[in-house]
Amino acid sequence: MVTKFLKSPKEQFTRFTSLVKTNFSRWSQHDYASLFQQYYERLLRSVRGYREILLDRDGTILSWNRDHEVLEGYSESEILGQSFALFYLPEERQAHLPEKLIETACTQGKAIHYGKHVRKDGSTFYGSIQLIPIKNSRKEVLGFTEITRIIPDNESD
Repeated sequence: MVTKFLKSPKEQFTRFTSLVKTNFSRWSQHDYASLFQQYYERLLRSVRGYREILLDRDGTILSWNRDHEVLEGYSESEILGQSFALFYLPEERQAHLPEKLIETACTQGKAIHYGKHVRKDGSTFYGSIQLIPIKNSRKEVLGFTEITRIIPDNESD
């Protein structure tokens, strides 16, 4: 099956939901999960200038990609299973900023933070992150999508 990239994330989502509604009864759970994973990966690749990862409910990193490896310096095998708190300055970790962001995302639907982020080698870059909760049908938070946007004018080392 050849999939063309649609012009906007909204178009992509509309097409995806239409495809799911049309074929849901014929698909196995594995087929559905596979299609969703492919859709998610294509959607993330279509957003330029942003880096996205998945976190569990406690902020443990569940997904990693080449863009993050280049930006942050960690390989996939080094970072999966680690806390996203690694990307924050020591004083922010001591002030429990990562935990506060998780709580804010859970109670307000998203959390946004602008500031310096720490790479593996200790250097920093300026950027913004958004934590967006992923919820089940009972509105329980299962995890988060973390979207990082680099702000190059303020990049520092």
